[in-house]
Amino acid sequence: MAVVLHPLAPGGRRVGLSVGDAEVGLERLRVGQVERLGQLGGWEWSPETGETHWSPYLHELFGLDPGQPPPGFAQGEPLFTAATWPRLHQAIDATRTGGGGFEVEVEFARRDGSLGSAVVRGEALLDAQGRVVQLFGTIQDISWRKQAERELSATRAMLDAALASMSDAVWLCDAQGRLVDVNEAFVRNHRFADKTRCLEAFAADPLLLELSWPDGSPAPTAQWPAPRALRGESGSSVEYAVRRRDNGERWTMSYSFGPVRDRTGRLIGAVVTGRDITLLKQMQVTLEASRRQLQQVLAELQRAEERERQRIARELHDDLQQLLGAIRLDLSSIGRQAGLEHTAVPALLERTAAIADLAIEAVRRIVSDLRPRILDDLGLAAALESLAADFRAHSRIASALQVRGAHGADAQLSAEEATCLYRVAQEALNNVHKHAGATRVTLLLDFESTAGTVLVIDDDGKGIDPADLGKPGSFGLQGMVERVQALGGHLNVEPGPGGGTRVAASLPPRSAPAAA
Repeated sequence: MAVVLHPLAPGGRRVGLSVGDAEVGLERLRVGQVERLGQLGGWEWSPETGETHWSPYLHELFGLDPGQPPPGFAQGEPLFTAATWPRLHQAIDATRTGGGGFEVEVEFARRDGSLGSAVVRGEALLDAQGRVVQLFGTIQDISWRKQAERELSATRAMLDAALASMSDAVWLCDAQGRLVDVNEAFVRNHRFADKTRCLEAFAADPLLLELSWPDGSPAPTAQWPAPRALRGESGSSVEYAVRRRDNGERWTMSYSFGPVRDRTGRLIGAVVTGRDITLLKQMQVTLEASRRQLQQVLAELQRAEERERQRIARELHDDLQQLLGAIRLDLSSIGRQAGLEHTAVPALLERTAAIADLAIEAVRRIVSDLRPRILDDLGLAAALESLAADFRAHSRIASALQVRGAHGADAQLSAEEATCLYRVAQEALNNVHKHAGATRVTLLLDFESTAGTVLVIDDDGKGIDPADLGKPGSFGLQGMVERVQALGGHLNVEPGPGGGTRVAASLPPRSAPAAA
């Protein structure tokens, strides 16, 4: 049997062990494994004798021969960097003279020249008279932790730089909804003077902001961005009206949000981004007001255009067409009176009469294009029927009109509404003739739709490319859209259900007259 003094006994004190040599070797092996796992080694130093003892792990940590005695206190300086050795020396010296203990973080040099980090802890052992007779303690390798801290610090610096460069507000909260961090854009967008005051204000009152829906109704707290993200929801560009409860200031924000999870999928927080859209909303209101004014101007221009068309059509019909008709009658009379006395006269008169007939027909067509009398006299359904017949005759494309609603239902339309739908049909048929390559066109005039009065023109042509809808120079299509919108309606141009193109215009129902 042997008696061994082991330097790693609990408390750093030597303990006598009576064990067999094999058991000693096994115990030392176990202790070495524990040291490596914990990256922790023990040391002892006697100030009186200068005797030093190290556990095996410390020899390994510093790259020294475990068969050689470890360096004493005075010889320890080469093991540590010049920046940290003075702190360690001072702590050991103070403990040696005054007792107590210490803990110092140091940098040490490995045999390969690389630097490591460690925490040196020590405590004094006193005799019965209170004198320090021994120092003992541990050295723990924390290189991995320091490396992780450096990487975390670098990552944090990159994150801070990224957040600082973002124009959108960003804030992070933990799993309990507590504000963790914000960027400078958040501070500005939420009307704070600086980041410190912002964080202090939210720490004092987590519900400092009051959120409402765009219509002004209060948004329940559970529907705010962070609570939704902490339930695992994600959202993009959700609009809220924001009010600060401390000063009453109001503005409008668009928030996007989502949960933050760790590698195991456990929810650990939420990230919310926001953009101040107050100015954008104001611009939209101004733009919408300008658009309404523009529509009113366009509507007035279209009414003036229709009045001018009507005037020109009436003058052509009442004056020029009557004059041409009178010329035609006079030519016929001259032909009868000339008889056979001048054989060339009848033929000349016949050609002249034919030219007059063509002129009369051209005037009728121009009058119809300018302002079809049938639209004023018989209504929209009859005018569309006539338009479809003329289109059929000139284009050789089959066309048909279907009307849903009681006979005379078009009488409920104002002159502006009837003209608007007629012009839409006119432009749509013109486009079919020029571009569609169609063999058939159908027109549906629906007075029974809940959407109001609806006109649908379908063709079986090659269809329309959506890119063509916004192409510069599409004035005919733009004109149709503006005409319909000026009356509060909608116009859609889209692929037809059976191919080709569908043009659908709808005008809202007219308000019923107030009861007497």
